[in-house]
Amino acid sequence: MTSNLRVLASFLTGAGLLLLLTACAGQQQAPIQYYTISSDTPAEFSLPQPVRVARVGVPDYIDNDRMWMRTQSQQLHHVARARWSEPLGAALTRELNISLGTGLTQNRDHPLLLVTLDRLEAQWRSNGDAVVLIARWALESPGGQSLTRGQLRLHEPLGDRSAESIASAISGLVIAMNQEIGEDLAQYWASQ
Repeated sequence: MTSNLRVLASFLTGAGLLLLLTACAGQQQAPIQYYTISSDTPAEFSLPQPVRVARVGVPDYIDNDRMWMRTQSQQLHHVARARWSEPLGAALTRELNISLGTGLTQNRDHPLLLVTLDRLEAQWRSNGDAVVLIARWALESPGGQSLTRGQLRLHEPLGDRSAESIASAISGLVIAMNQEIGEDLAQYWASQ
């Protein structure tokens, strides 16, 4: 009789585990949402001459398809179930080309625009959440001489912590960055 109870107990334990695993496997996670950085706003400036745009430099830890948020000074987390449609460096380069109206020209007779992002991330803060963009840029002659340079520190408050709000705020900052760089370049050539 004791062996029959052991067999029955083993059967019930196995059936319970199988039922538990089936229930867990049946739960579906929300699908991953993909976001783009887009600047549908046309440029409000015109450059007197074309420039080549080098690939925008982005820190390695964010040059991928994950959307990052800084929760503490030294701690980053990716936003769950949210991804960029392409690595950030490629997206930012494409948008800069569109904003400046330069297309994808690589004519070496034109000046080269170099842009480096030091930070582009959502930050959760006690005094209000925001997206922060810190960048440096330089314009070099075809021979590699520095013609002009600048720095940007931009931030956009977040309405909420959703991936959609983060993507929208980052797109807004990219538009503002491109606009400022374009205006600075136009002013440089006007002063020449």
